[in-house]
Amino acid sequence: MDGQIWTEFGMNVLNAILPVIVGILPVLMGALLAWIVQLVRVQTANLKAMYPSQMETAEKIVAGLVKVAEQLNVSGLLEEKKQWVIDQAQAEFDEHGIKLSAEQLSNIIERAVFDEITTKFDAKKLDSTLKS
Repeated sequence: MDGQIWTEFGMNVLNAILPVIVGILPVLMGALLAWIVQLVRVQTANLKAMYPSQMETAEKIVAGLVKVAEQLNVSGLLEEKKQWVIDQAQAEFDEHGIKLSAEQLSNIIERAVFDEITTKFDAKKLDSTLKS
């Protein structure tokens, strides 16, 4: 008889708790899913910060080479800046495993030149404003 009482008690507790568990389970699953999504987003952002895309790397390489080419040209050591940048960039890209078309490279160079000119113009404008 004692065993039967415990069995009935267990079934009554289970019958009382089961609807609560069934009601809470979707909420818990939703919270778990939201947490996993957020974790994946954070990890993806960290990976992007640690390993920038090939295009970002290419843009940084070309921007540096454009500045060097401009300095070499000003000092009279370099006549054909764009070809020099293309040659140097291709060597760097091969080292980093970056594959770009000639058109993509040309566009990146033109953008870097534009940024360089704009930066110089802004610096001269600021300098003349400060002197006034």
